[in-house]
Amino acid sequence: MAAAGVLLVAGPARADRTMRCGNDFAEVGDTMELVAKKCGPPDRIRERKTKVTSLVPVPAPCPPGSGHKDCSVLAPREVEIVIVMWVYDFGRNRFLHVADFDSGRLAGIWTRGYGSKPPQ
Repeated sequence: MAAAGVLLVAGPARADRTMRCGNDFAEVGDTMELVAKKCGPPDRIRERKTKVTSLVPVPAPCPPGSGHKDCSVLAPREVEIVIVMWVYDFGRNRFLHVADFDSGRLAGIWTRGYGSKPPQ
């Protein structure tokens, strides 16, 4: 099991917008529920935290003569988000796929080395 964890971190990865699951495809933007319906349950689930910078409105003085009472400007703010990673091992003859979810939606699909499960 530890070797599989190393495999997910090591080696080159390729980003995809779709993942073939039997006769169906999971696509970036799909919900977790829809990916589970199309592809079945993942072989492993991991979570990782990452920091992103987003612009948020903050109160600011209004320009003189604007006639506005409440004004704001956009300021950068660093926030921590949790990315949920579902790992699909479709067998030794196919690549591993890591599906990254952000806020319950498929945000990215990463192709890794070959899987380890016996062919089905």
